[in-house]
Amino acid sequence: MKSNLNKKSRSKHGFTLVEIMIVVVIIGLLAAIAIPAFQKVRRNSQATTLGENLQSFRDGLYLYDMEEGSLPATMDADLLTWMPEAWGTTPPIEGAYAYAGTGNNGAITFTPAGALDAAVGEQIDDMLDDGNSATGIVRYDANAITVNVYDPDA
Repeated sequence: MKSNLNKKSRSKHGFTLVEIMIVVVIIGLLAAIAIPAFQKVRRNSQATTLGENLQSFRDGLYLYDMEEGSLPATMDADLLTWMPEAWGTTPPIEGAYAYAGTGNNGAITFTPAGALDAAVGEQIDDMLDDGNSATGIVRYDANAITVNVYDPDA
């Protein structure tokens, strides 16, 4: 009688090491699939927002040029009133916006804090221009994205 009592008192009350390891492996596999997908969606979202900001800045510069007849060399108080609210905000990708003008053309440059992901540059160029980093109004390399008001080659 005693041996039956000992067997019953030692009944299963938890998980075995093998069961726990199987659960850990499954969670690891799910994370290995989900994390890169999340990072890609996040990068695409940031690139889309950055592209929309750059387009709205270009539109503001274009309207200023149409109204005033030329573009100033630097971002002055008058030009700032034509720029959308996003100009004064933090870019979606860590970095900074800058403006430079020549009178008959102007450009907004986004300079990232680190190297620019080529996929981001391509996505913005496809969104706003011809998809070629060497032609059109959008030019980009590993250091910056520049959006011109007018095509510099035209």
